[in-house]
Amino acid sequence: LYTDSFGNKFAKYLIDELPPNGVFQVKVDAKLKVNSLSFFIKPENIGIFSSFDEFTKPSQFIESDNPRIIETALEIAKEDKFVTETVWNSYTFVIDNIRYQQQPGEPGALWALEHKEGGSSEFSDLFIALLRANDVPANRISGWGKNFEAGNTYTVEQLAHGWSEFYLPNYGWIPADPTFGIRSKFDNFAKN
Repeated sequence: LYTDSFGNKFAKYLIDELPPNGVFQVKVDAKLKVNSLSFFIKPENIGIFSSFDEFTKPSQFIESDNPRIIETALEIAKEDKFVTETVWNSYTFVIDNIRYQQQPGEPGALWALEHKEGGSSEFSDLFIALLRANDVPANRISGWGKNFEAGNTYTVEQLAHGWSEFYLPNYGWIPADPTFGIRSKFDNFAKN
């Protein structure tokens, strides 16, 4: 067991050898406390962005320096007066233009933009890339995206999910899930 620098706790399992089609099963009993949080963002209350280089630069799967992504991002934000409009319009762009289709591996933001489809990874990667191309700090979160039912067995493929968060001064990191936004746009933006 270990805790990262953000206070997240992880369990790491080392398996010396697992034959083909072998099974390694882990049973986890956990107690979670989930709180709902909504952000009421007023554009006039957003402060000044300080240095967030790590979260505004391109990274693996988030090709925010690609000319096609930059062009799309600038087009999305061309009439925006506030950063909140840029974030919302980027979120809406992904939901309206990308069809949900799970992909093998993680092809990235540019692939999603060019092919107009992807799974939760691609939805999040593209949203983040569009924000970063407009100098809005954004980050990827990975976790579980399904309600657990006691007594059921799940695989990683059934549960793995990716979503995003963006940063606004005076508000902090704010969650946004463009994949689940397909079903309910407003319930998956700036709510936790």
